[in-house]
Amino acid sequence: MDISGFSPSAIMPGTYSTAIAQGSPGGLPVPSADMVGQYARLTDLFGEKTDLVLCSAYGSTYFWQPVRPLWMNTMPVSSNQDMTLFPLRSPSVLRLTGTMTANRTITPSKVGAWPGCQFEIAMEGSLGLFGLTIAGLSLGSTLSLLLNGRRRIIFDGTDYQSY
Repeated sequence: MDISGFSPSAIMPGTYSTAIAQGSPGGLPVPSADMVGQYARLTDLFGEKTDLVLCSAYGSTYFWQPVRPLWMNTMPVSSNQDMTLFPLRSPSVLRLTGTMTANRTITPSKVGAWPGCQFEIAMEGSLGLFGLTIAGLSLGSTLSLLLNGRRRIIFDGTDYQSY
């Protein structure tokens, strides 16, 4: 693909939200070849910050990726539910605090993920007698997250891999 003619300062007009599906009014446009190199302004990148994303390509796959991909947030694990991590919506670095009240599973979503999309998860709260598992990895594998443990998972374009 020839990208010699794109303008690196091309910021699309308006603002967009990750809470709205791509292609819907207010959501990011569906990425395509003619948008590669264009930027869009999100009002809720990683759930809470205003920043830019860039339309990029890898082979024939088009996707939005953050210009500044690292953002940390702290969340309690005390709620009685499993957690799904969404690219562009969930913080890329997540510190979990609080006390677990049951076994919990964290699953990264592939929807909107780009090659190199990553999450780092740190458990700094109390596990008690319960376990915290990261699911949805390559070949159906899972990871356990121990007290004061950290795990990094990276999307390779097909699946999340653990490191």
